[in-house]
Amino acid sequence: MWKGVKDVFSIACLEYFKMKSTAISYMRKSSTSQRDNDGFPRQQKSIEGYAIAHRLHIEQEFLDDGISGTKIASQRPGLAAAFNYLAENDVKILLVENASRIGRDLIVSELIYSQCREMGITVICCSSGTELSNLDEDNHMSVLLRQLQSA
Repeated sequence: MWKGVKDVFSIACLEYFKMKSTAISYMRKSSTSQRDNDGFPRQQKSIEGYAIAHRLHIEQEFLDDGISGTKIASQRPGLAAAFNYLAENDVKILLVENASRIGRDLIVSELIYSQCREMGITVICCSSGTELSNLDEDNHMSVLLRQLQSA
């Protein structure tokens, strides 16, 4: 009797893990105080918690250490590598702790979100669960809220 239950449970577990979507994570620290503090561990904890709760498998992590959020994607080695990875692999989700990790400059952030939309990438703010890149651009309130999160 237990053997049948165990087999059903094993099959259910396999199905659960097969249904996971894949994602990558991006973390950024800009200042010395962030580098000396809990920057990456805090970001990683937020991202991993979101991934577990939403059944996402983080395939790869990308980091920028000591890089300002005012720099465009091509000036950030970690973010540039993340975009290359997304372009070359079948991964369509980019996880960040919060919108400020994408950018601290409104124009820079919006350019990065635009690039993500063009690539079919969904950027998710793990601390709030907000999709940052795929908001309804005609809904000015949702755009304003995204822009405020980057400040």
